[in-house]
Amino acid sequence: MIRKLIHQARRRLFHGCCDWRRHNASHSPSAYIQIIAAKFLLEVLGAAGAVWGNCDIFLLRTTDEGNRISRIYSTIVGFIFLIRYYWHAKHRYQTGGDFIPVKDQHRRTHRVEFVQIHASKFILQVLGGAGATWGSAEVLTLRNPSTTSEWRLASIVVGCIFLIRWMFQISAYCLCIPARDPTTFMMTALRFFDAFIITFILEVLGSAGAVWGSSEIATLRHPETNETWRIIASIVGIIFFFRWLVHLKSFFQSERGVSITVKNADEVKDLDNSIEDLQLKESDSAETEVTVVEEYPIMNEAVPVIRQEPSGVVDRQVSLEYPTESTSMLDNQPTGVLHRQISVRDSPPPSPKHFFPSPRRQQLEP
Repeated sequence: MIRKLIHQARRRLFHGCCDWRRHNASHSPSAYIQIIAAKFLLEVLGAAGAVWGNCDIFLLRTTDEGNRISRIYSTIVGFIFLIRYYWHAKHRYQTGGDFIPVKDQHRRTHRVEFVQIHASKFILQVLGGAGATWGSAEVLTLRNPSTTSEWRLASIVVGCIFLIRWMFQISAYCLCIPARDPTTFMMTALRFFDAFIITFILEVLGSAGAVWGSSEIATLRHPETNETWRIIASIVGIIFFFRWLVHLKSFFQSERGVSITVKNADEVKDLDNSIEDLQLKESDSAETEVTVVEEYPIMNEAVPVIRQEPSGVVDRQVSLEYPTESTSMLDNQPTGVLHRQISVRDSPPPSPKHFFPSPRRQQLEP
């Protein structure tokens, strides 16, 4: 299994790495530069700074040898995220958007994607949340030798909160958390908590902490240049603060229409291919077999329930509804219901083969 994962990762790492042909890019150059610049700061410098800051939080940099090892690990992580950033920047240049989760099979079978997605989230969000708190406190001169213990405890608490959130994200990704109504108070509170607190820590405090930590990793910051880099980190934090305010405005506008329903098949064709967890498989028709599909929502999917009816020829339309509400605080998929019409004629209904075995064909009495 490990060899297979390494082979898949190697193939995806180098296949098409130099292809920069644009396919469907409608963004302007200024918007593209703004997005990739923010991603470089938050994800590349932020990843290296998160590792560097957590090494300081957990007292791994108390000696010269610890400093040297922590700098090596932080540099390696930053280089890995630089490669990841290259692919995301190339994909956005070609298509005008980020990668979407492609699930030709059930998402639990995508081991490489699972490791890549959640390992990145662990470094950028769990370690990043603790590192952002730790680094921004020093940028604002709130952390000094007399308050180090208090800020170390505060950073660990923030990291634990993000760790619990990360575990819930894994459960939602594996479809272990049932879908909930996005208009309920709890879901609304989670969205507001994500937009206000989570985004503020990861992007505003994280941007300042990323500049502060990465400058020390690169040995550009030392006691003689501390004040210069403090000014630079503060300016970057202010820029991302105003960026956060703009995102809040967009968030309030989107909250006005949280429930949407997409019924146009042409509009949901590409999206449905990316979120389709229920595989539809056609079988041979039989004149004496007639089945009726009824919806039974379970684990965020449309699961067919089979009941027998008298024999005959059936030609009708069956509607399967796929709830697409957000099950994690960072899942930005549109909420609502995707409607698909399927023609069923004398054939067994589709079955979710990843949860239940295919139903056996039963001969009906005449």
